[in-house]
Amino acid sequence: MNTLHSRTVFPLPQHLADECEDLDVELCPCMDRAEEHCRKFKTGRHKWSPAYRRARLALEYWQGHLAHSKGLCSNVKKLQKLQRKVKLRYDPTLTRDDLLVKVKDAFTERRRCNKASESLSREYRHRLAAAKEDAGNIPAATHLRNMNRIEAQRQLFRNIRYMEEKLTAGRTTQVTITSPDDRTTELTQRDEDEKAVMAENERKFH
Repeated sequence: MNTLHSRTVFPLPQHLADECEDLDVELCPCMDRAEEHCRKFKTGRHKWSPAYRRARLALEYWQGHLAHSKGLCSNVKKLQKLQRKVKLRYDPTLTRDDLLVKVKDAFTERRRCNKASESLSREYRHRLAAAKEDAGNIPAATHLRNMNRIEAQRQLFRNIRYMEEKLTAGRTTQVTITSPDDRTTELTQRDEDEKAVMAENERKFH
């Protein structure tokens, strides 16, 4: 490939164009295979926490805002939804240079949260356990032990799915319905799950 690039001139001779086409035919399947097997290598690597979630959503928002200023993004409803989630106020005075600075700052914050994801997640679980205990629901130590066990199980089965190359999710396996009298029902059958999801989507969007 390097030899081909060193011989590239403009306009491209026909024999070099043919060589590029032949090379492209060989490279594309290799790139597709690498994308398929390596794209989600980091799935589950970063522990979840509210701080990590906010950093990720803020980055997505500023990137979308910048793309919208360039005329590349027309999904305004998605930007408004992200704006509400990260609790940001729309500022029409921001220039494109200002948006670039915001995107860079958001990248920096997400990188910081990535590096500290383990401690941020642990801190969040401790705060949640303390809040549960203060509310009189469950002792903090018990709730924290349950959350840590669930998190360890998620990591274990995530690793198993990765080794078996089953990272892409299938259908929804469980739907929880809360009735008006606060009773919860768990649906696990496929036809029941689909009916419940369609009913909820119809209620939300129609």
